[in-house]
Amino acid sequence: PLDSAPRLTLAQWLLRPTVLLFGAMLLAVLAWGLWQGWGKPRSQVRQQWVATGWSAALFDGQSLSGWSIAGGQWRAGLDVEGGRALVGTGTIRRLLPPPGPARADAWALYRLSVNYDMHRASAVELQGGFDPVSQDSVVLRATRNEIQFGQRRPFAAELNVVGAIEPPSVAANAPPYRELRLERHEHEWTAFVNGEFIGSIPHRGAAERPEVRLRAEGGEAIFDDPMAVELKPGSAVPAVE
Repeated sequence: PLDSAPRLTLAQWLLRPTVLLFGAMLLAVLAWGLWQGWGKPRSQVRQQWVATGWSAALFDGQSLSGWSIAGGQWRAGLDVEGGRALVGTGTIRRLLPPPGPARADAWALYRLSVNYDMHRASAVELQGGFDPVSQDSVVLRATRNEIQFGQRRPFAAELNVVGAIEPPSVAANAPPYRELRLERHEHEWTAFVNGEFIGSIPHRGAAERPEVRLRAEGGEAIFDDPMAVELKPGSAVPAVE
């Protein structure tokens, strides 16, 4: 009779050669998949952004022409090496000059950069991406201990930080400058310090006002060579994550 055949226990069934072989093959496939997915760096394509050839120096080296003081005291002064620079405390602002003939996409893609020396300040900021209605902005903020990138609402006490790093070191015999840089790409703002990426924030689109602001807190800071550079898409290159 069929029911008189010996029945295998679960342990005996799992130890059968065919089951063991199938299990070993399944484990091998899973291990290979994990190695492919996690054991190797993933490659993706990253868009590069390059200068179109149009740029604007935002400081003439002699005066505050084009700038408007929004608070504090500012002047065209000297840096520690005797070069001309923007020196002050509080906030100073200016609209970006038009990049050649008026275009519908003027200042759609661009870079804002400035070299800073903390001097007597406790914090400095490079601000951009101003919403003409809410006045929200993107801010790259440097203190003596940390550099932060984030978004700020008007009169907000704290910056909504999305990325932070320690300030890059400066060589003993080198000028005491570090570069702050904000770049407006197709869909986002990105922030860099001395070329090191800090973070990115989606931007609001064409409604943003093309304006730059510099801010110093706690004392005078020195800002050298503020620039606006128009960008365009470059070649896409593979990037390893």
